[in-house]
Amino acid sequence: MPVEQMHDQFRIALPAPAGQPLSEFNHHLAGAVVLLIGVSAILIHVRPQKFDSLKYVWPLSLLGLGAYLIVYSDPYAWPSGHLGLAESLENPRVRQHKIYALLLLIMGAIELARTVGIARSNNWKFAFPALAAAGALYLIVHQHGGGPGEHMHEEQMAFILYQHIVYVIVGAGIAVTRALHDLGKLPRLYGPYVWPSLTVFLGLMLMLYAE
Repeated sequence: MPVEQMHDQFRIALPAPAGQPLSEFNHHLAGAVVLLIGVSAILIHVRPQKFDSLKYVWPLSLLGLGAYLIVYSDPYAWPSGHLGLAESLENPRVRQHKIYALLLLIMGAIELARTVGIARSNNWKFAFPALAAAGALYLIVHQHGGGPGEHMHEEQMAFILYQHIVYVIVGAGIAVTRALHDLGKLPRLYGPYVWPSLTVFLGLMLMLYAE
């Protein structure tokens, strides 16, 4: 009897795909970074003089996470794996991971430039919500599986999909509320806390990610 049929009949646990531990770790690491960004934003608003140095946390965390994902998002792909760059990018999942890493690097670079005063134009403040929205929407077509030895069960794929739907919704909420905050369209009393609170929530969800 095929393993999948035995699973449906007797509810036995299927063996984990080869890339599952690394995938879960990468999501958890991303969650920790996102959580750090949200908490830092809240602390900066509550006590700006005391926590002013935390303004460097956002860009440096984004740059660090982007650099990590470029190298280690897929261990069999370029630059850490045995596949070359062109061959790696032929895989849709690898290509999406590299694009996400580039988005993080761009976001981090822009936020760092704003923090140190290089990007002084007021228009640069919209880069973060725009790129955050692009990243959230790109999750709609994000694929799992496809690596060596990775064959996911239908229920597992559905569970991953449900989690990513939550990420899309919350990520879009972060982008919209951050833009509204920067435009001064949210009430002063609670407006500055909306997008950081959603960021904290997204970070927690990512840290609870499971396949």
